[in-house]
Amino acid sequence: MCQLLFPYVPTFTNRWAVMQKIKHPKIIFMTLTLLFIIVLSTIYWKEQNNIECYSHITVLKDDHKLTMMLVFSSLKNRGQVEINGYYRNGNSATLAIHRMIQFNQERHGEHYTLTSVSVRKYTNDEISDTEISGLLPDFFLLRYRSLSLRVKTLLNGHRMLYLSGMPVYYCYDKS
Repeated sequence: MCQLLFPYVPTFTNRWAVMQKIKHPKIIFMTLTLLFIIVLSTIYWKEQNNIECYSHITVLKDDHKLTMMLVFSSLKNRGQVEINGYYRNGNSATLAIHRMIQFNQERHGEHYTLTSVSVRKYTNDEISDTEISGLLPDFFLLRYRSLSLRVKTLLNGHRMLYLSGMPVYYCYDKS
């Protein structure tokens, strides 16, 4: 009766016969396991490394010009951004800017809130905060200031960072 309802009932011997037909089943099993581990590790790493990119930017306001490169790096809920560039006010001398901002971050999907915990000026940073306060958000100048960004990954793998809905930083992958 059982044979009529279920014409093929797998048994241990049938499974063993199938496994014997596959050449090198242990190697196939180990390869698939390794591939599975690599895929899971990559997904986990991508999820934890939130922002890893650099962006060239020029800010113009009246006769002020700030040209800089921002390098973003973050892991889980902490990160840093390094600023390196030049500032010019009208026909005055060009001044260097070189800072490292360390921050804490909160992530909700594409939305990030970065809060600066330290702003370190390197010795070659020649600009006072008041000179560039109208050109950069306070996050880049003072401790405990927040910056809310939306980060979208583009089709080419690079990222666009939006500030108040405006695309502000086109971020190239660091690799």
